[in-house]
Amino acid sequence: MVLEMDRQLLSELGTSRIGQLTMLPLNRLEIDLNYGRSPNELKVRAMAHDFSEAAAGVLMVSHRYSLDRYVLMDGGHRCGAMRLSGYTEALCSVYEYLSIETEAAIWVLCNSRRKNPSGLEMFKAALVEQQPQAIAINEAAQEAGCIIPDRFAGSTRSPNVINAVGALQAAYRLGGKSSVRDTLDLLLTTWPDDRDATIGSMIGGMAMFLSKYRDDITLPAVGHKLRLHRPAQLLMDAGVQARTYRGNARTLIAKTILNLYNSGRRTQRLKDKFIDI
Repeated sequence: MVLEMDRQLLSELGTSRIGQLTMLPLNRLEIDLNYGRSPNELKVRAMAHDFSEAAAGVLMVSHRYSLDRYVLMDGGHRCGAMRLSGYTEALCSVYEYLSIETEAAIWVLCNSRRKNPSGLEMFKAALVEQQPQAIAINEAAQEAGCIIPDRFAGSTRSPNVINAVGALQAAYRLGGKSSVRDTLDLLLTTWPDDRDATIGSMIGGMAMFLSKYRDDITLPAVGHKLRLHRPAQLLMDAGVQARTYRGNARTLIAKTILNLYNSGRRTQRLKDKFIDI
């Protein structure tokens, strides 16, 4: 398990600390060339060509607290591929108060023999460590009738089996446990038979929409309008909007949900709170 690998790795370095899972903006992540190396551009482009968010794993980061800098100890190529693929943030395991010598030692170990942990593995490790955010997210998923699997579920997964723990963590940051629960509940009651409903970008977009309008709508009313469309169509519409509006994928999907909710309404239309995108 990742938890065991982390402990083995860190015991060699004389510490028992485990990194804290959090989403960080990609533009805050940097590489210290004193011990690291610049990503190979050909490898980055090859990874971006067929990039999988679920398979991207977790980037290992040192937070240099005094300078408020986030330094990549592992995952430079994946970070570059995510940037090239249009992502703006990534799931990271963040370590505080490491010396540069310890950072370099972790970099050497990670790049010589250690397999990159997946987001699911890191999430399960966080549950074992009883990190409050992981426990709250897991409880919210269960309350919505969902399962977070022990390992990545493939293309035959049921819609209520959630691989995208990074999106759940982003939803949690927007509104805590209720945000995760309401997001999953609305997606599954609207499209109970469509696994596209619970991919990361759909979870992120719905959570963003609810963070803006939860006090103005009811979940059944939103579901009633959205079930006339399939998640694949929402994703396509969001892609079209990307040609006109700035913003990351989840914001564009949230705006698409807003447009569908308002379509055909003469009254009780929701104000566009994404006007500055």
